[in-house]
Amino acid sequence: MNGAGQGDRDVIPLAFQPGTPGSAEHYFHFLLGYVLPAIGTIRRGRIHATKPPRYLLRSCGPVMDVVLDEIFQAFGLSFDIAVKTDPRFEAVDAVRVPRWDLSIFLGPDGHRMPSRGSSRCDTLHRLSEVRDQVVDLALASHDTADLYADKVLLLKRSVEPDFYRTGGSAEIARYGIGRRSLSGQDWAKAKLDAAGLPAEIYEPGAHGFFDQVRAFNACRGVVAIRGAEVANMLWMRPEAFCVVLNANDTPIRHLHYLGDLGGLRLEVLDRRAEGPHLQLQARDLAAISQAVAA
Repeated sequence: MNGAGQGDRDVIPLAFQPGTPGSAEHYFHFLLGYVLPAIGTIRRGRIHATKPPRYLLRSCGPVMDVVLDEIFQAFGLSFDIAVKTDPRFEAVDAVRVPRWDLSIFLGPDGHRMPSRGSSRCDTLHRLSEVRDQVVDLALASHDTADLYADKVLLLKRSVEPDFYRTGGSAEIARYGIGRRSLSGQDWAKAKLDAAGLPAEIYEPGAHGFFDQVRAFNACRGVVAIRGAEVANMLWMRPEAFCVVLNANDTPIRHLHYLGDLGGLRLEVLDRRAEGPHLQLQARDLAAISQAVAA
């Protein structure tokens, strides 16, 4: 909705729209299906208010709520976080946050950017605007960016919190290494360092959101197993590379869209026949070397 009729309200609920696939409790759908489109809607002036409002945000679980808090505070917005069953999210005048994750990345097949003027192209433009605003905020503080400047980041997935374990409270179980994992980063770092390609082992889930933005923006490239944290390629600079080991049978068009949007060099290595828990090998280092040289 466009926010008409909200001018006299003190609190404006920002409702997550349930859809298949995806849950706001998992990083990819949280980032691209709730928090970034919410910021984009607010920053574009689509929510009309006679005074600065206070936003009511839908709880996305104990892990994502920390990120939600960090992002809204950084943008200087007043907010409260409420349980997802709060009836205010169902009110007719609640703002239904657009699901960019579904409209951009999980729609009809096709790996290249859509034609100019299409609704998907317009949404990608909005995503680009918010991306630039987030990067600007992150780079206003340079306390960690230099640690990763021009290095290859070997991404390490996080241990699964209890919330996401089977039988836990999450809408969709499994998280981090509980779903997919990549090992061998220490070996790969030693090999890359010796070859003159400085590398760092980086666990996105162990860092704050804006530290992740700075790390991905500063680095030369990333190496990862397919997972939600690869959405952070959104923050990378043009011509950086991203090598993704794909151990999942679902489509990967969203990676291509993110790569195209950022002007990245994306290499997807098909590892679907090898299961969800992979180890970096010599053939992967060869692909990394080729990505660097491209």
